[in-house]
Amino acid sequence: MDVDFIATHAVHFSETSKAAIDRARGISKLIIGTLQRISFSISPAMLDDFGLNAAMEWLRNEISILNGIPCVFKSDYDEQSLSFEIRTDIFRICLETLPNVMEHANATKAKIRVEFIEENVLLTIADNDKDIDVDQKKETPLCNSMQERSDTINGQLKIKSHLGEGTTVRFIIAKLKNEIL
Repeated sequence: MDVDFIATHAVHFSETSKAAIDRARGISKLIIGTLQRISFSISPAMLDDFGLNAAMEWLRNEISILNGIPCVFKSDYDEQSLSFEIRTDIFRICLETLPNVMEHANATKAKIRVEFIEENVLLTIADNDKDIDVDQKKETPLCNSMQERSDTINGQLKIKSHLGEGTTVRFIIAKLKNEIL
């Protein structure tokens, strides 16, 4: 994020310096992508060995450490009542969505919450980035990926964002084989 900030505000740097900053940005994005792929590949083992809550705490901690963005995880559900597939989907949705929070230079905190709402599971991921408007982002690859993931698990995706208020992403996942309300 610091490299992106410098690149955005580097009006008085030489062309050589600007090229070096651009290379640093590219390398940073590669490193973040590699870390995400590693995290994604170990997630099923982590879920098997430690459970969803522990895996989510690990992810929360990684976000906080790697990006300096305080992240809170709260849960209000019985993990044992969820199938392994739903637990895996919840974790992978977070892995796909949280990098978006990390890339927002103006987000200073994030929150993840998993809870039961009637016969459904509600996953909420929120940040306080005040400069992003969801209407600008609805057709991005990330939004398309989140919608595809939601569709494959018979879920509903809702993204709410207003300038000055931050962004909230909600996934409603059917816990049982019933219709989503």
